[in-house]
Amino acid sequence: AVVVSLPRDSEVPVLQCAADGLGDPGQPDEPGQTEMLNAAFAYGGPPCLWRTVEQETGIRVEHYIGLTFTGFEKVINDLGGVNVCLPEAIKDPKSGIDLSAGLHHVLGGQALAFWRERYVGEGSDLQRIQRQQYLMAGLMQEVKTGGLLTDYPKMYSVLTDAARALTTDQGLGVSDMLSLAEDLRGLTESSIQFVTVPNVADPTDQDRVLWQQPEAN
Repeated sequence: AVVVSLPRDSEVPVLQCAADGLGDPGQPDEPGQTEMLNAAFAYGGPPCLWRTVEQETGIRVEHYIGLTFTGFEKVINDLGGVNVCLPEAIKDPKSGIDLSAGLHHVLGGQALAFWRERYVGEGSDLQRIQRQQYLMAGLMQEVKTGGLLTDYPKMYSVLTDAARALTTDQGLGVSDMLSLAEDLRGLTESSIQFVTVPNVADPTDQDRVLWQQPEAN
C-alpha cells in the first residue's frame, strides 16, 4: 500500500467547479491561472478537490473520505490512541500541543494538536506532512498490534462509530470500509510506504510549491 501526500500549497490549474450543496460556492474555469490545492477544496468542496487531484495526478480516485477536527479526535480515540516520540518539549497554543520530550501515548486532543502543529522546525507545511506520515505509521502499528483487524466485531463497531464522524461520497458505505480493512489485514508494517509528491519551491512565490518533474510523474 502506498499513501501519497499532496502538499496543500501545491499550485494547480483553476478548474470550473459547481457549488457542492454543502455551502461551497464553486468557481469558474480560469485557463492559464493557478491556485493552491487547498483553495480548490475551499471554493468547490470535495468534488472540486476530487476532480483536481484526478486531473493533476492521472490517478482515478474511487472514493472520498473527509474528516473534521472533531471526527479526527473521535477516530483516534476509537483506535485507542497512538504513540508519538518528541526529541524536545513542545508547547504551542496555536495548535494546542503541550507535551514534554520523550515517548507519549496520546488520545484524540493531543494527537490532533500533533497533526496540526506547524510552528516547530522550519515551520513549513512540508515538515508538517512528515509528522502526519509519522503519526499515520504509528496508527498502523496500533491497529496491527491491537488486533483490531482480526477482531471482526470490534472492527465493525469501530468503523460504524467512525463512519458517523466521516464525510464520504455516496458510493462508500460501512461494508466498503470493512472490505478495505480486510484488505489491510494481510499487510505488514514494512509493506506500507508513505511518500510526498516531489516538489520544489515556486521561484515567484515562496509560499507555494510546484511538483518537480519528471520525479512527480
